[in-house]
Amino acid sequence: ENPTGITAGLDLTRGMIERAKRRCRRRSLASPALIQGDCRSLPFRSGSFDVAFSAYVFDALAKQDTEKTLLEIRRVLKPSGRLVLLHLSASGLWFNLFWRTLYWIVPNLLGGCRPIEIADELAQAGFTVSEVRRLRNWGIPTGIILSVAATEQISGAEV
Repeated sequence: ENPTGITAGLDLTRGMIERAKRRCRRRSLASPALIQGDCRSLPFRSGSFDVAFSAYVFDALAKQDTEKTLLEIRRVLKPSGRLVLLHLSASGLWFNLFWRTLYWIVPNLLGGCRPIEIADELAQAGFTVSEVRRLRNWGIPTGIILSVAATEQISGAEV
């Protein structure tokens, strides 16, 4: 709930936007601004948000798009804004072996997702990790990262 601010959601596909709208209606929630767009080029002004939340996005991105997306999130956050990130964690050896084998056999079944670790990329994009939690849901390891946008300069440009 965000009674004094604006809540916005973004997805690449129209189908997921419609699904989110239906879910909000079923739960009698005020629908946030749901926008079809690409996380590698966010359609928001710089410094627009206090918090960004990303659930299982980076698991499906190509590795080369991770940095660009993190920099875009950093751009749209206010100074010292926060990023909460959920991801399929690569911390479990047996799970990783199982997932990679299944991915090799039927990648479409897994939607292109893969277990990742992303702390280094967060630091390179100007985030300071403040907390990391790991949990398992149905045996699937999930990483939860709370990070804060650093207020220093990145690559010679103030963000």
